[in-house]
Amino acid sequence: MGLDAFNNATATFQRAELTINDPTTSAQFWVDRIIDDVNMIVVLTHQNKTAPMQTNKEADPSVQRGFDGDYVMAGKMKGVDVIFGGHSDNGLLEPVVHPKTGTVIGLTFGQGMRLGYTKFTVDTNGHNVSFVSGKLIPVDAGKLTRDEVTQSLIEKQRSMHPELTEHVATISKAAMRKYNKESTLGNLLTDAMRKGASSDIAMLNSGAIRADLNAGNITVEHLMNVYPFVDKLTVVQLSGKQIKELAEYSLTLPYGIGQFSGLQLTYDSTKPAMQRLISLTINGKTPIDTKTYSVATTDFIANGGDGYKVFTEGKLLAADKMMAKVLFDGFNVMGTTDLPLLNRQADIGQ
Repeated sequence: MGLDAFNNATATFQRAELTINDPTTSAQFWVDRIIDDVNMIVVLTHQNKTAPMQTNKEADPSVQRGFDGDYVMAGKMKGVDVIFGGHSDNGLLEPVVHPKTGTVIGLTFGQGMRLGYTKFTVDTNGHNVSFVSGKLIPVDAGKLTRDEVTQSLIEKQRSMHPELTEHVATISKAAMRKYNKESTLGNLLTDAMRKGASSDIAMLNSGAIRADLNAGNITVEHLMNVYPFVDKLTVVQLSGKQIKELAEYSLTLPYGIGQFSGLQLTYDSTKPAMQRLISLTINGKTPIDTKTYSVATTDFIANGGDGYKVFTEGKLLAADKMMAKVLFDGFNVMGTTDLPLLNRQADIGQ
């Protein structure tokens, strides 16, 4: 993981007193130490851009990024036969061979969607490796037998915590995640956050949304799958200028787009970064002006997570409610509901 990713994607309390070195330099140090004692060197990385939290990522080229980090590493390192990359959940239908070093690079899309198959010939009398072929094999979970040990652990937790099956709400259609665009699920979650905080605006990073919601009944377990983190809802006071900076930064898609409630914006994705915002209003009615506004978000984002430094410049108003409780209460009062409309973030550049 690079320094920027380490600082932006890791909570401040988790990186206290830690330092991070250049991954290529660190990996080369260990390669040089072992290369004379092994026949083949495989590097497993977790340095690419964060995985897009979007179920259909394999079919959406706009969220398929994160190959560059492994490609650059492959061109710099010596003695490495293959790099299998992670973190981005990107995929290569066939491995790529770096033209300078001959190092092979493989990515499998992540989430158990594909099994990577890569074939080499290896001379066991020395370090002489030749790449033969590679491919991705689709995984059909419906045809696979459940692992009995894992399933028993899941069932044990469900029996120990019957509250997991508690009915919370019912939705008429499936609420799906989107990473680079406004999503129905993002709207549902931020609406619950804004209500729970009694704030003007609510904002949630797309990377925090870890599952979709199917149509029908929603249980506590479903909500925990969607948002599995143990953190607090944090309310920060920002000026109108800072709200605009927040929106502009979100539109650069640093770790996906920000999901909003109470805020409606129009933008042009073809414009340069930090120059994409065209209009910004509260609930589509009142333009953002020089007043101050209360913004509810997670404590991770409030502390500058995902690069949202603007929150650290605001005034902390509250951080006394757990996100899990806020989401539970917000969904619980919905009863049976339709999904929010997708009209909060309009891109005129498409």
